[in-house]
Amino acid sequence: MPQAENSRLLKYWLTRSLQRANGIQYDAPIDYRRALKYGLPDGVPELYAAGNFGIDTDLFPPSAERIPGHIVFPRGRAESANGAGFVRAVELLKHHSQLRFTAIGLKGISYAEKAASDPMLTNRLVLTPRLSREAFAEVLATADVVVSPTFTDGTPNSILEALACGVTVVAGNIPSIANLQSEVGVMTLFEHGSDEEVAAAILGSVGRPPTVVRLPEHYSIHSNQARVLDFYDGAIRHHSGPNKVGDEMDQSRA
Repeated sequence: MPQAENSRLLKYWLTRSLQRANGIQYDAPIDYRRALKYGLPDGVPELYAAGNFGIDTDLFPPSAERIPGHIVFPRGRAESANGAGFVRAVELLKHHSQLRFTAIGLKGISYAEKAASDPMLTNRLVLTPRLSREAFAEVLATADVVVSPTFTDGTPNSILEALACGVTVVAGNIPSIANLQSEVGVMTLFEHGSDEEVAAAILGSVGRPPTVVRLPEHYSIHSNQARVLDFYDGAIRHHSGPNKVGDEMDQSRA
């Protein structure tokens, strides 16, 4: 929904769709507030299921494998994830020889490969391709600090998974993540536009004792399995006619 602020066409269709919605599933409370702004009627069934219906806590149990000084960027190559900001922070921290870095999903990305070729970061900055869920869980379990300098997002699964493992999380101060912090209270937030703040947040979080968070039910994929069925039942009951947006689009093509 944030993209609609910069696109008149997207804003138009988003508004028309939401005005006719029979229900809404959202990833962060700010998305629900935006939906109301764009015309979502009051009282439609809603489901707050962060992280695309939540995380599998069986795959991300509390970890006893943390490696001191191991810093993990788990967000991949999407531009909004700000992998470039993470890599610039790594370069600022390269003189701290006790630190090791893993950037998941940045293998083959030019700015990351250039940084990894720095003699001071040889064998200290590891770049991986996209990983399977099992391989991702294995890397996350060894993290001392997980870093998410994202510019815009809902509620990232990778942060929820790190919290479930008891890993220290430092993240960009955006509304969805600030809301998560208000619920769990154990993250350090920084201004994602400042490489120095990212580096300082990482350095200040190294070696903290693990804090395993008991995540609320709306972050668990197991709890959400029942909740999503109730949500769809409610949306069907709320339905009061044909999908007008779809009808109008079909008529416009006739």
